[in-house]
Amino acid sequence: MASVGTLLHQSHTKAAISPLSAETQTVNFQGFLNLCGILLFVTHFRLIIENLLKYGVLLRPPNPLLVLYDYRNWPCLSMVFVLQVFVLFAYFLEKRGKWLSSGMITALHIGNVGFVLVLPLFLSYKTTGDIISGGILLLITSITALKLVSFAHVATQVRHAKLSKDWKALPSKLQDTVTKYPASLPLRTFLYFLWAPTLCFQFEYPRSPKVRLGWLLRRIGELAVSLSLMIVLIQQYVFPLVLSTLPLLADPETSYWQLLERHLRIAIPSLYVWLLMFYALFHCWLNILAEIMCFADREFYLDWWNSLTFGEFWRLWNRPVHQWVTRHLYHPLRSYGLSVPAAGVIVFFVSAIGHEYVVSGALKIVSYWAFLAMMAQVPLVMVMELLKGALAGTQVGNVVFWVCFCMVGEPIAVLIYAQNVLNVVRS
Repeated sequence: MASVGTLLHQSHTKAAISPLSAETQTVNFQGFLNLCGILLFVTHFRLIIENLLKYGVLLRPPNPLLVLYDYRNWPCLSMVFVLQVFVLFAYFLEKRGKWLSSGMITALHIGNVGFVLVLPLFLSYKTTGDIISGGILLLITSITALKLVSFAHVATQVRHAKLSKDWKALPSKLQDTVTKYPASLPLRTFLYFLWAPTLCFQFEYPRSPKVRLGWLLRRIGELAVSLSLMIVLIQQYVFPLVLSTLPLLADPETSYWQLLERHLRIAIPSLYVWLLMFYALFHCWLNILAEIMCFADREFYLDWWNSLTFGEFWRLWNRPVHQWVTRHLYHPLRSYGLSVPAAGVIVFFVSAIGHEYVVSGALKIVSYWAFLAMMAQVPLVMVMELLKGALAGTQVGNVVFWVCFCMVGEPIAVLIYAQNVLNVVRS
């Protein structure tokens, strides 16, 4: 029997709240995080087993040289080298075009960029090369065109400043560059810009002191692992899911619940492929290029994963393109008197055309889905910006971003373009 002292001991001596109450500030939830990690592992391990039981091993060792072996890809791959003729034309137009008027030089720059964009697109549609060669060509073409626009824009401003004496208001180093132009534009400066991981032309860039071989090899290893995982996910998970889903889309007997189930099944591997693509391109490849070129500004992305609005995402996700758009499109539009919303809509319009240019050109189809997907974000950006203040301090905006972008948008885009490609193949 318990002693009287034990029975009289007071168990309740102060006010207290339950550990899971919202008012709690000192409770450690690490155990729940561990449980979430275990559940995530078990769930995905079950999906791996299910996939293997249903489809077997679908992996085929990739051979990058197959793109070179197939003669049908040679025209697109050769066009990458032909583009360098237009690139050098832009340089020598500034370097040796003293006898031309400033307006004529600008017109020739515009025509040069037009040829750079049109010829590869025409070649991609007219040749029988595969998607990989067409995609490589049009991606390089887009990068080249953006670099040439930046170079021409800056060169035009320098010529104007030199003629109008506006250079006197510039810092001393830039004054010297402007007054000596085009002698202050050596070929090595132009070539460095072409290879540097940036789309914005400058006469000088912040430089790192040396190439760190160990650091570079680690990034190369991470790039290889990321690309390998992407190939595994695409071959083993995305392809069979998409190919088995397309007939359901054409079957009138298919219920909405079946379509929703397939949509969610495609969403997971496509999300992982997209995240790996981001890591491979923006973290590994651009850092590899920057290390080789001793390019010191490595801010190729910011914490886009914490975005509370779609507008924040596009400002943080792809910094090289964002810097180009801000410098060569948004600010000039604002200087012409356009409002912030109007300039923003035009920026999205140009970006939408660029996305459709690469995707439809590589797939050899005439489509508008990538364009519509980009433009559909304009009202979402405006609505979420209006609600940003009301949702401050919450994660609602971030959840909406992830759900709309990755759980809804990506699977729909994958299915639409897969169906378009299948229609082209059948025809």
